Amino acid sequence: MLQLIDKAVLSAMERQTLSAAYSAAFPLSERRPEAQLFDERPEGLRLLTLYDGETLVGMLTLWSVEHFLTLEGYRNKGYGQQTIERLKAESDCPLVLECEYPTDDLSTRRLGFYERLGFVRQERPYYQPPYLAGAEPVPMYLLATEHFVGEALEALVSELYIQVYRHYPQETTV
Repeated sequence: MLQLIDKAVLSAMERQTLSAAYSAAFPLSERRPEAQLFDERPEGLRLLTLYDGETLVGMLTLWSVEHFLTLEGYRNKGYGQQTIERLKAESDCPLVLECEYPTDDLSTRRLGFYERLGFVRQERPYYQPPYLAGAEPVPMYLLATEHFVGEALEALVSELYIQVYRHYPQETTV
């Protein structure tokens, strides 16, 4: 049975495995610096490890959902779907996430995965603020488990920029 374990500190094996998987799963422009992910997380950022019994199969960082990966050998086995369905069932508010534009097979599959699980593309241009100094914002789809429009959508984007990225909305425009 899939377990989501909230981790304040990772073992050396967990960190090594998840660090390698994180680097492989996300382009540099979409990755939070590893020190912020594994050592000194910003207030409000949680790291959940995904275990099937004693086997580490993935991780999830979240405010809503920040980074979600399943280890390569465990993809297409239902862990991702189980995780998202569990988060949806346990959440009392909409889940919101960013997804890169489809440019290859993996990113195309990732977008389809979220849409099959009920995430809706929000109708607004959206840019992920850069994690790295001097990097450019990354154009992405903003997805949520409900459709936001007008002022509600702008409030959502503003909250993401301020709470997650510590930017003011006017700082992340292209």
